[in-house]
Amino acid sequence: MAQATFSLGEWRDFTRDLEKFARTDQQKIIKRAAEQVGLTLDDAVKKKLPPKVRRQSVAKYWTDKQRKWWWATMRAKADGTSNALPGWTAKWRTIKGRQVLVISGHYKRTGLLVRSLDFDVTQSASVTTVRYGTNVQYAKWVIDLDNQSKYHAGNWLTLQVEVQRQLPLLRDVFANEVLEQTKAALGG
Repeated sequence: MAQATFSLGEWRDFTRDLEKFARTDQQKIIKRAAEQVGLTLDDAVKKKLPPKVRRQSVAKYWTDKQRKWWWATMRAKADGTSNALPGWTAKWRTIKGRQVLVISGHYKRTGLLVRSLDFDVTQSASVTTVRYGTNVQYAKWVIDLDNQSKYHAGNWLTLQVEVQRQLPLLRDVFANEVLEQTKAALGG
């Protein structure tokens, strides 16, 4: 007659590992996969930004508010109270008895916007969120789909459109990372 012997110790070890996986490892795995998604998106976006400088007159796209800000900033630069708009200078000169604002310069790309792009992963018990963007104030006029200025449209990509383009890759990155981390956690 044939016999089979089973050890309950191995079963207990397996169920303990499975319970640990369900309680803690699963959250860690999902967070790590989300971080990989953030890194992949960051790499894809930073390969495309910034675009080449486009030599185009911007003033025709200005709103009244922007025009007022420009002149107020130039006056402040001439008075020595503003460091805004690097690459531009403004000075007061007296010409024929009148004070005239003399402006010279050009746009100087600082690279701050692209360098400031980053991601953040937050987790609750049931939701893991990857947020990608920047806290630079003017970014919404440059890379936000809903607020992008007419001047930047067609030259600077918007983050929302780029996320949609990258979504198949991001899903694959997430799934592959979850699979690899699950195998490692379960010893497979």
